[in-house]
Amino acid sequence: MAAELMDGPLAVSHRRFTDAVHAFCDRQPVWDHGVCRWSSPLYSRVRGSLNGTVAKSFGRRMPSSRMPARTDVLQWLIEVDAEVARWFPGGGTVDRLKGMAATSWRPQDCSTLDRCTELLAAWAAQAQTLLGEAVATVSLRGHRCPVCSQATAIRHRDGETVRSAALVVSELGAECFNCSARWETDQLEFLARLLDCPALPT
Repeated sequence: MAAELMDGPLAVSHRRFTDAVHAFCDRQPVWDHGVCRWSSPLYSRVRGSLNGTVAKSFGRRMPSSRMPARTDVLQWLIEVDAEVARWFPGGGTVDRLKGMAATSWRPQDCSTLDRCTELLAAWAAQAQTLLGEAVATVSLRGHRCPVCSQATAIRHRDGETVRSAALVVSELGAECFNCSARWETDQLEFLARLLDCPALPT
């Protein structure tokens, strides 16, 4: 893998983990009709969606009609907070994850970082579903990443080794699961030319 030969396995694992923490804990730029705005952090948005909505009766809000907390969100928060608490000491989940990202790791910690990265990616996908923001992705099977030249990526999920296409594309852009290279939406046409395939959706 080109990225690992250049940076070393630890640097690649740490960069992937740091990117996953950034996507999970920090504000993200969102383009809306040509205007860039900042969305609240993903973790904060899920936590903010915990409480149910207030029911209405004859046009008035009824204090006694408040629906209970969303059990699906509560279950997600319990799983995430408990697991991250096992990873790193500190305060809340966000502080723990950022503390991990700022820590100097050893070469033998690569597998640990990779596992944490996979869990963060899985939790982020679940969070987007809970928030109604899930984005459909398409695997570009048979195409090699222009950066690392790999067509497949090996990842660890739920304790199992999973092989998948390296390149995936969505309305948010494209990404290589093997080397973490990314292409924004305005670069998809350029990526399509590199891959010698029909123009990708923009």
